[in-house]
Amino acid sequence: VFLLVKPYKILFDVYLFSSKIILIFKPTYLFTRSFLRQIFVYIFLFFFTQIIVGNSFSKTVIIPEPQKVDYKPGVFDLTSKSIVIGYSDEPLEFGSELIVNSLLEYHNIEPETKEGNGNIFLQIVDVLPFDTKLDSIIELQAYQLTIDESGITITGLTPRAVFYGAMSLIQLIENTPSNQLQNMEIQDWP
Repeated sequence: VFLLVKPYKILFDVYLFSSKIILIFKPTYLFTRSFLRQIFVYIFLFFFTQIIVGNSFSKTVIIPEPQKVDYKPGVFDLTSKSIVIGYSDEPLEFGSELIVNSLLEYHNIEPETKEGNGNIFLQIVDVLPFDTKLDSIIELQAYQLTIDESGITITGLTPRAVFYGAMSLIQLIENTPSNQLQNMEIQDWP
């Protein structure tokens, strides 16, 4: 995010870049009353925006932000055992291949994929594992992504729903600098 703020009387320019403020002072105005007033206003605005912006970011880095995220203690270690990505139905193979590519590119981990169970498992179910009061068309796109010490499970009613869950998992993988994913349960729908 790059934001350029120029006040009415230009005493200094303020640049906000990646949560860091850079001030470029105009030396002729240093320590005048209007300059100090302006510094006070900018300090107030800085702390106010940190409170607002800081609270709007969650620990998950998924866009769009999921409807519900429930963090649990512990982590799933991507390197503790060999990763096997399993899928319940053939249309889910594409999502599993995308997860493979993400793990390989971002963590240098090359998992195996197969139809059947795995410690990362993509599954089409008849009933969602969470209670929703959603429109039937929206419910077809809802998914649950569960991460715990034993593995990762993505469930949905349709291949599209499971694909959306796989995209969320890929975002978590790509935005995690370590080889560990926080245990959590995500429930999302459009």
